[in-house]
Amino acid sequence: MKDWKDIEGMEGRYQMSGDGSIRVLSHFVRGRKVPMKILDLKYQEVVAIKKRLE
Repeated sequence: MKDWKDIEGMEGRYQMSGDGSIRVLSHFVRGRKVPMKILDLKYQEVVAIKKRLE
């Protein structure tokens, strides 16, 4: 079982596990519930993409 923690500045929306996996928490869009989803990207990949865009 993974231990998930909120990502700073994105509390209640995104969480990161100890191994760097990122998930989007369930939320509502236009009155419909969108289920929780684990993203294919790892935290280090997101950081690398953000650095290239700067």
